[in-house]
Amino acid sequence: MAGMGAMAAVGVVVVVLCVSERHALRSGIKGRNKFFPKVSERSSIKAKKVWDELRGGSTMQNPGDIAQAFVNFYYQTFDTNRGNLASLYTESSMLTFEGTPFQGAMAIKDKLTSLPFQQVAHKVVTLDVQPLPGNPQGIIVLVCGDLVVDGDKKSLKFSQSFVLMPHPGSNNWYVQNDVFRLNYG
Repeated sequence: MAGMGAMAAVGVVVVVLCVSERHALRSGIKGRNKFFPKVSERSSIKAKKVWDELRGGSTMQNPGDIAQAFVNFYYQTFDTNRGNLASLYTESSMLTFEGTPFQGAMAIKDKLTSLPFQQVAHKVVTLDVQPLPGNPQGIIVLVCGDLVVDGDKKSLKFSQSFVLMPHPGSNNWYVQNDVFRLNYG
């Protein structure tokens, strides 16, 4: 818990992706393509307004745009070469994968590359994004979707949340926190 307070002091952005179609409709997501849901224009404008207010009127990119670009890159890279995801993490980054924590870029890379499947395909169903109140530098991202492992006809439901932080002095972002869970039931 002490680490959570420290993260809040630095700034957090969270992106959320959700699985159910009904949730997508209730969330105002109008359409989606194969990889990424389209957020309604109204939601995007509202998110940008909130982001600008939290940033004191900064012209920084919209958190929804950052989240969408990140999610597209993350899952495309995961599905083709998981080892290349290590550059998105730092030594202070933490992944909790199905309840087991891993800290640091190398430990996270080792976990992701040791997963017991050869092929995987993620399909993002929903994506939610929020700036962190009180620390607008970060972004919270929540993703819900489906994944297919080794060509199995039955997809698995998953949810994954990310806390994205900007690298100081650059326009690059890194993953401070990553929580992945399969959804059963």
